[in-house]
Amino acid sequence: MSSDSDLTKGADENRNAGSRSATTERAPPCAGPEEAVGKLITSVSNFAAELERAKASQRTRDALQLKVQRGYVSGGVVFGYRNVPVLDEGGRRSHVVREIRDDETAIVRRIFEMVASGEFKAL
Repeated sequence: MSSDSDLTKGADENRNAGSRSATTERAPPCAGPEEAVGKLITSVSNFAAELERAKASQRTRDALQLKVQRGYVSGGVVFGYRNVPVLDEGGRRSHVVREIRDDETAIVRRIFEMVASGEFKAL
């Protein structure tokens, strides 16, 4: 049977040789309260940013819906029409309306005639 001094001697030899036994390895230090507080602040900041993105998205949808309800252009260019800015009293752009383009009218009419006659089934 081995004595306690033999076990201690063997552990000392291992340590001196640069290797560690499983019982002498140290666990990494636990995260302190400062790190936990930092994680909480980051989570709260991310939550606030997500709420702001959702509110900004809703404001954009509401503004576009209001433009459409008023008959204004809500975005994009359509073949056969020209986007014309409407200015307010101060000379700033208030909104945009569509105006028919005379140079593309014949093409638009021909497309509608082809669809109505069944000659052109789908786009």
